[in-house]
Amino acid sequence: MHDIADALRDVCHDEPPSRRAPTARPSLLGRVVCGIGRQPEPAATLALHSVLAVPEIARTFIDLLDGGTFDVGRIGCEWFYEGSAGRGSPDLSIHDTSGTARIFVENKFHAELTERQPVAYLEALPDCSESILAFIVPEEQLDSRWETLKAKCDSGKLADESPPGDPRRIRVANRTMMITGWNRVLDALLAVATEGGHSVVEQDIAQLRGLVKTVTSDGP
Repeated sequence: MHDIADALRDVCHDEPPSRRAPTARPSLLGRVVCGIGRQPEPAATLALHSVLAVPEIARTFIDLLDGGTFDVGRIGCEWFYEGSAGRGSPDLSIHDTSGTARIFVENKFHAELTERQPVAYLEALPDCSESILAFIVPEEQLDSRWETLKAKCDSGKLADESPPGDPRRIRVANRTMMITGWNRVLDALLAVATEGGHSVVEQDIAQLRGLVKTVTSDGP
């Protein structure tokens, strides 16, 4: 992760902010991450984690996932601590104020599902309250990714109890698995950031959108 941070620091300090072309900013993160040949998922996860530090944006994100009305506590990020990546944990975990994990978030572009996804992640969520495992993927992957996720759930003997009218949600007892698109998420978060006057967060979301656009344009 240090090479991504160092590369971003080098590029961002290459010239004063007043001299940078505004049109270049949204694609900066995408150009840096893809330019150094790194997987985009860690960078996207770190960026989303940073955006969710604003309480009203975190609440909007939870509402978008239909995650319930709990009081938000810690939002954990697998990629935040050196050496934590690759331990089979979800990219983001959203906890209530009692410390209970209520939502797991897994961000995908071209990476395949791991052996633990999604069955072990669902089983790790509490069965005593509404809890969600959410996958965020490029819109063009929604159908294919969803079929793969459902197939893995079937092989894991998890019951499909989909709520009526929503083909991209699977209910397993008190747990729910869902999938949504990057653009849908970023559109909702940007609207709240703009309304709340969070100009820095607006720029962060533009960076993340630029990464999504760059990755999906380049293909696997």
